[in-house]
Amino acid sequence: MEIQVAGQDVSPRNVTTEYGWLTARSRRSLRGTDNSTHTNESSQAPSNKPRSQAKQRVKAQVLKAGRMPPLPTEDIKIVIRPKVGSSVVTAAILQAAKLSDNEIIKDTVCPNIQLTIVVVSTPDPDHADRCARIRSIQVNGVTHNVNAYETAYEHASKGIILGISLTKTPQQIHNNIVTARNPTALAAKRIASTTSYRV
Repeated sequence: MEIQVAGQDVSPRNVTTEYGWLTARSRRSLRGTDNSTHTNESSQAPSNKPRSQAKQRVKAQVLKAGRMPPLPTEDIKIVIRPKVGSSVVTAAILQAAKLSDNEIIKDTVCPNIQLTIVVVSTPDPDHADRCARIRSIQVNGVTHNVNAYETAYEHASKGIILGISLTKTPQQIHNNIVTARNPTALAAKRIASTTSYRV
């Protein structure tokens, strides 16, 4: 697939920090490819190896616990994150979204205790909009503030634009970024009340 847009061609050599590019995530190089790594490992005392293996096991368990189950790729996913360290209750979220038990039959609600988030996966754009507008939930009569936002599509790349004035409306920013000159941009949304936008 090839898409042409108006603008200036950029070669891969120019995509560096010198030119203002930042790497959000990159693949780690293979460990143990140089001799210095082998000599450092061999010089360690044998008593340190079980401890480091235990640390790696704990890290793997935490990462595994934090993973979400596979959700339908075509669904819209809303992440709801409490601003206070409270245990989030699914019923409180559905009540805040004003969704009845009959309405949520096709929706999937996945609480993740490890990450203190709840992900609502729904094929219905109206349900997604209601969940994304949640600003607080009530648990046992106590109101807790939450941050709710729609995630990017399953196979979309994400980026951040920094330093956008707070005086610009979300619609103005969206109209400036999602244009015919930029056909691959799907959406632009402000991150909370900051000057940063997620594209």
